[in-house]
Amino acid sequence: MAPEIDDLDTLSDAERTAYEAWWKDLNPFHVEKVNNETILQFVSGCCLPHHTLEEILLFFQQEKEGLTKGQCFAMLRLIAHVQNGRKVSPDMIYLGGRVKKQK
Repeated sequence: MAPEIDDLDTLSDAERTAYEAWWKDLNPFHVEKVNNETILQFVSGCCLPHHTLEEILLFFQQEKEGLTKGQCFAMLRLIAHVQNGRKVSPDMIYLGGRVKKQK
């Protein structure tokens, strides 16, 4: 199973505001999972090098039917850490981070 943030209360206010808004855009019909194509289109705008984004996506590759909210938030948090200069590591999913605006 892909990593996820189980307790959304661990998100900072900035993370919660951004991730909830993005989740709402990605999931307008309130389904349990958002399909992978939609997620990929969204994260492609995160301004990371292609190889770095692929490294992040590997942590979630086993989720063939899409990502849950907690998994999506985990991916977004990991992307935020890497955007802020940290190396790709699944451990970063469990540390709060600064959020950069998606393009």
